[in-house]
Amino acid sequence: MAHDPLAVIAEYYDLDLGDYQEDIPLYENLARRTDLPVLELGVGTGRVAIPLAEAGLSVVGIDSSEAMLAVARSKLDKGLSRRLQLILAEMEEFSLNESFVLVLCPLGGFLHLSSQDKQIRALECARRHLDRGGLVALDLPSLETADWEPGARGLILEWTRERLDGTKVSKFVSVAADRARQIQWVTHIYEEWTAAGSRRRIASFEMRYVHRFEMELLLAQAGLKVDGLYGSYDLAPYDSDSPRMIFLAGHA
Repeated sequence: MAHDPLAVIAEYYDLDLGDYQEDIPLYENLARRTDLPVLELGVGTGRVAIPLAEAGLSVVGIDSSEAMLAVARSKLDKGLSRRLQLILAEMEEFSLNESFVLVLCPLGGFLHLSSQDKQIRALECARRHLDRGGLVALDLPSLETADWEPGARGLILEWTRERLDGTKVSKFVSVAADRARQIQWVTHIYEEWTAAGSRRRIASFEMRYVHRFEMELLLAQAGLKVDGLYGSYDLAPYDSDSPRMIFLAGHA
């Protein structure tokens, strides 16, 4: 694997989003339609996959970041290891000898695919691994909710939190947007303070945002048909005020 842009983020991801659980009931309900396993694209530190495995589901998670997977593996006991398989792979070029009832990509993970070509190839991979009655679930932010002021934005303090060992961590974020290309270059800066001193960690990555109708065309080009588009995890209808775009799609 090439350089891992998420290696730094892996160290702080659970402090940032480990308690975020609003989307998990949706995926569990979608997965319980058959006994087939679930596939998560961009499994990260296991924020979604581990609760699904704890609920008794069989889950396979892939991620391109070995650092993220290492954090996820550190949380698994023997029971969970039997129900959750973690694989180092790119979401646009993986091949598994299994079919899945649900292929999910939570919380904007799809946007880490930095070109339309990669996005289509990822959707094609998802379709090839999808059971005939299965669903692909993509959770994307509404494009209108993103900050698209041109140029670089100054650092914003998102939070200051304390680890169990007493270390205080602050997360700062800066974004540079290119609205014409639907790209954001995101920089995370993590400042740590302990009795021994402080340290700073920096991570930068690119996100390619997708409009609603572009996403529908991408799904169609990959051989998938939209079964539903929703604006929240309780499957409220998608409208101009919706914070999320949640696509459910099956075989065309």
